[in-house]
Amino acid sequence: MNQYLIRFVIIIASFFQLFDSLLASNSILAEETKEIAYKAFLNNSIELWENALKEYELLYFQNKQDSLLLYELTKTQYGLLKTSLTLNNREIYDKYKDITLRNTDTLLKLNNKWAEVYALKAGLCGIEMGFESENIMKLGPKASLYLILAMSYNKNEPIVWLEMGCSKLFTPVEYGGSIDEAIECYLKSRKLFEKDQGSVKHNWYYLSLLNWLGRAYLMDKKFEMAISIFEEALSIEPDFKWIKDVLLPKARNGDSNIL
Repeated sequence: MNQYLIRFVIIIASFFQLFDSLLASNSILAEETKEIAYKAFLNNSIELWENALKEYELLYFQNKQDSLLLYELTKTQYGLLKTSLTLNNREIYDKYKDITLRNTDTLLKLNNKWAEVYALKAGLCGIEMGFESENIMKLGPKASLYLILAMSYNKNEPIVWLEMGCSKLFTPVEYGGSIDEAIECYLKSRKLFEKDQGSVKHNWYYLSLLNWLGRAYLMDKKFEMAISIFEEALSIEPDFKWIKDVLLPKARNGDSNIL
């Protein structure tokens, strides 16, 4: 009997050791995948975004109860769709739009007060407007509603303020848009991001914020402010191609035409 008990204990111990090893392996893989997504953002690389998605899909397949993992996967899909808009790649947009929207809906079923997810949905409306201009009158109010919900659930989430800033930046003045208000939103987002320095390091969303803040200053013809923000972004990440190759030269040349 004692021998059977000892064997049973050994088997159980081995199982937990294997389980811990798998968790550690998945944690390392998740960090490596975040790094791939970060490089995808820096280089506007569809290929790298899709590589990151494949890794997240594999991780999520192994643990479909992990809502934070699904959130990271969805955020990566969102990053890919933003890049598809930058590159005017309709094929990638058509390929990933519906699955990304479904994932945001799944996340809200898990938590219907998830502010960051409402912010993502607002951002997705913006991407849709970029590709489907005929639907602007429908998508604009929809995005505004998502942002109102996001703000109502968590005003201390930097992503919410970032997406609010983008909404203010691109909404026509007669419908409530304002460059000044966009800048205020971006500055609020920045302050919230930087309260936790650990969350800023190798965070493509934080670099996206600096990109948009600089662009808002550029559109407002505040060229010195734009240059300062772009140089700061490059001091954090010298390989940020869009700022290095496009935005900073425009700011130095006094060119505010970036859209």
